[in-house]
Amino acid sequence: MKNKESIEGSILLVLSIFFIRESLKLHTGQSWALSPALFPLIITSMALLFSISLILKSIGKSSAYREQGNVKLMLLIVALSFLYLIFLEKLHFIPSTILYLCGFTFILGERRWWIIGVISIITPLSIQYIFGNLLGVLLP
Repeated sequence: MKNKESIEGSILLVLSIFFIRESLKLHTGQSWALSPALFPLIITSMALLFSISLILKSIGKSSAYREQGNVKLMLLIVALSFLYLIFLEKLHFIPSTILYLCGFTFILGERRWWIIGVISIITPLSIQYIFGNLLGVLLP
């Protein structure tokens, strides 16, 4: 593994496998729709697929380079994610997710406020409806 993408993909792969194993421990034997293991299992399975994709994508590259802007972007997103975790506890799911998605879409380059607003408001409300009403899973 010569380039950074394959190393990052491998680290994400190992972490994903670990978290899938840990989230399976949360399953209490009840219906999967009500299981506290469902959401972590879905998220970590997606991370596993992304890590495999990253490794496969990096195989054809002889050397990876990273622009300084990409590092700054990554650090901004990591910082925003930590702030989201802090606000999630204090503001609860919908308001903190709206703020997180506003910041996230802005950092990724979207400047049309109506698109930022629509994405940031519809996404947490949809998630709340699906998990709270259809699946009966309480969100923080």
